[in-house]
Amino acid sequence: MSERTERYIGADIETGKARTHGRPRVPGVDEKVLNAAIDELADVGYQGLTVEKVARRSGVAKATIYRRWPTKNVLLGQAIVMCFPRPSLPDSGSLALDLVALLEEVLLDGSRERTSVWMTLLWGAPTDDEWRDLVVRATAPARLVFAAIVERAIASGECDATVDVELLAEIAVGALLYRIGVGHRAVDRAHIDKVVKLTLNATTNM
Repeated sequence: MSERTERYIGADIETGKARTHGRPRVPGVDEKVLNAAIDELADVGYQGLTVEKVARRSGVAKATIYRRWPTKNVLLGQAIVMCFPRPSLPDSGSLALDLVALLEEVLLDGSRERTSVWMTLLWGAPTDDEWRDLVVRATAPARLVFAAIVERAIASGECDATVDVELLAEIAVGALLYRIGVGHRAVDRAHIDKVVKLTLNATTNM
């Protein structure tokens, strides 16, 4: 990992395995509880989610849940991280197409649960240090792949070495999440393609 990427990621992470289709599953009791937590989040949001509701939905005793996850935030944190495994690394030969493919995989999960997780991470939960660390950890796999795509384009000469990876991500991803979370409007591949092209035009010498 280059120094540029380390600065962008900003944390030590466990990148996990490549993403498969659908929400990843954890065997046994963990699977029931973590998926129940995500389903509750989709139904009632962060403020309405309680361990009691997760226990009732999962069919797992509340005492068992507390033995594994001592607080609501610890439980929800692991559930959210589960929703964001490392995406695949696209390699079309085009920086723009690869960024579109990555953002499509990360944002267009197609599930109400994934949308709820994004909204909770960004707007619906506490803003303390613990939660900020969770946001960094949950989004780090996708940010790592984003940086790898840009660095590959720099190495091939497709874009200038002075490009600011963090700024590139902030503009592209920020615009898409603004549309979803503030505008309450749908995002599709065509819109992602438009945002990526505008962002590259604004931030690179392409």
